[in-house]
Amino acid sequence: MAVESVLLVTVDALRADHCGFMGYGGATTPFLDSLADESLVFESAFAVGPGTPSSFASLFSSRYPLEFGGYEEFSATRPSLPEHLGRRGVTTAGVHSNPYLSRHYGYDRGFDHFEDSFEETDEPGLFDRVKTEAGALLSRSETAYRLGRRLFLAVFDEEKPYVDATETTDRLLDWHADAAGRSFAWAHYLDVHGPYLPPDEYLDSDLPPSRVEALNEALAAGESDPDLTERDLADLEALYDGELRYVDAELERLFGTLEGRGRLGDTAVVVTADHGEEFMDHGHLGHHPHLYDELVHVPLLVWLPPEARGSFDVDTSGRTPGQVSLLDVAPTVTDLLGIEPDSRFGGRSALRESGHPVVSEVSNPHGVLKVDERFRRRSVREDGWKLVVGPDGEELYDLAADPGEREDLGDERPDRTAELRTTLAEERGIDPGTV
Repeated sequence: MAVESVLLVTVDALRADHCGFMGYGGATTPFLDSLADESLVFESAFAVGPGTPSSFASLFSSRYPLEFGGYEEFSATRPSLPEHLGRRGVTTAGVHSNPYLSRHYGYDRGFDHFEDSFEETDEPGLFDRVKTEAGALLSRSETAYRLGRRLFLAVFDEEKPYVDATETTDRLLDWHADAAGRSFAWAHYLDVHGPYLPPDEYLDSDLPPSRVEALNEALAAGESDPDLTERDLADLEALYDGELRYVDAELERLFGTLEGRGRLGDTAVVVTADHGEEFMDHGHLGHHPHLYDELVHVPLLVWLPPEARGSFDVDTSGRTPGQVSLLDVAPTVTDLLGIEPDSRFGGRSALRESGHPVVSEVSNPHGVLKVDERFRRRSVREDGWKLVVGPDGEELYDLAADPGEREDLGDERPDRTAELRTTLAEERGIDPGTV
């Protein structure tokens, strides 16, 4: 059996341990917590890359970031979930405002309806084209972004270089009002990504505008700052949590409106994040090209309408501790729709298989969308252990005893390192000597 439609919601830069249903105590996700009570929650879901380009190239193709020439764009040779669904009669729509995911990088492929904050018409005018190119240019370099952000925002008279959660919800609801038949809709919310500028009603601390600006400047720098205090970190996380509360409230409005229109009786909802966010866990702010859990452990839940739950031959609610990968999202969506996955998909349906090794990878310098093998990192998780292989060597962590990944046991456990290196090569489909 299958549902008629799937709604995929992705939240940018949302680390799993800031969600209430994943154990956080900050009251950040009251709506998602209630949804999780009726959903299948994957407690150990991991992104394939630590940033939007590396993660989404895999999420939509169910293949690794460094395949098909890398992730500088969504290659025309990659499998495409929306394209695969469209060929089988499913109407597809995408709404987002992340410049990395614009049609400039090929992410419109396969979508019947595609909106982002840079290209609002099929034939944009000069202003829209300049805006698109400026956003794409700034996104390629963190240095350029920091230097050009204030000028960009001043020229285009915007508080943020993307539309907010309210408009993202409105755009999706506008499209959904006229949608008919089977559909796959994707909405990506960027607000949890820096700069952190939550509406006041979602901020549980009183921070003056000058303080908020200073904190966001520190976030944009992204590096370890010897002058950064515990209070600074607490305030940054308060701003981050405020953005998450805002997105959660908009998801409640989205869900409630669709339910009021009678559109959820045959629609499954998948909620996840493309990657996490670091608050000095390993010496940085934001999301540097590393593979520690604060950057790759993400929330993942699948909600099915009550009418459809009994028709699936798998569990459709509860909590699943077994590992899954965002490589598994595309085949999970096809499974929900009762459609055979693309034969080139590399993942598994999370509804039917979990607990397998998970590989993540990245290969670019911080802040530059340019794949460079000198910066390549790969990691593999299996049986409570994690191996990271990077330009500085190998790191081995016993996650049960050291969930924060602080104590490298590589020298003490060369046997476990060798086993995981073999697993990494097998899962990734590469020669063990090239991991």
